[in-house]
Amino acid sequence: MALRPDDAPPHAVRTPPPSGGQDLHTVTESLVTFKNGVDQILADLEHSDASHTRIRDQIITKAAFGADHFPEAADISAAYDEVHDRLATLSQLLGDQLEAMGITVDMARHGYEDVDADQAQRLMSIQRRTQQYVDRLNRKGVTPADPATTTGHRPPDPVGDAKQASDI
Repeated sequence: MALRPDDAPPHAVRTPPPSGGQDLHTVTESLVTFKNGVDQILADLEHSDASHTRIRDQIITKAAFGADHFPEAADISAAYDEVHDRLATLSQLLGDQLEAMGITVDMARHGYEDVDADQAQRLMSIQRRTQQYVDRLNRKGVTPADPATTTGHRPPDPVGDAKQASDI
């Protein structure tokens, strides 16, 4: 079998031509799709009753619980106020994180050099507010990453459980 000058030698590995541009295009499309989804979720949240501004406006006074007539109502009112505050904070944090994801996807898509000052300022503001929330929890002795803070029980430790079983 004779080889022509433009034929690859028989031992050469044939590989497809590089397609980095196509792969990059696919990643960019995925980021855009993701960002659009995040933007839609954020818009839906802001226009719903779960919006942090609407939650903050939904207040029930102590008198509505009958606190003037029996002391237990004051406890119910205090519990409501605490849950209400936590829901408003959760809504704010969720909205902030969704917005931050949208901004960072935009940054990744267009390059960090093209970040405008408003986006950078908004991202820093979200980071500051989130850090303040974490600091408040830390002052109360709550560690957000600790699963025991949400259920009151620690999940099983597979390593520790296996060690205890082997000690028997």
